[in-house]
Amino acid sequence: TPRNKCMLMLSVLAGLRAIECANLTIGSVMDANGKVMDRITFAKHQTKGSRSRSIHISTKCAKYLAD
Repeated sequence: TPRNKCMLMLSVLAGLRAIECANLTIGSVMDANGKVMDRITFAKHQTKGSRSRSIHISTKCAKYLAD
């Protein structure tokens, strides 16, 4: 499914952990105009180790998310 493909690409291309993928929402990845953001930021309660984390989204990964 497209959802599973996006999760796999975020895991492989952006290095997201399973818990981070599970905490994603469309608003975490897309801006108000529907464009993929270049960075995803997780609050400390959403990550391993109780630290906030910011992930850069590559152009290749953004392409998968936009489709």
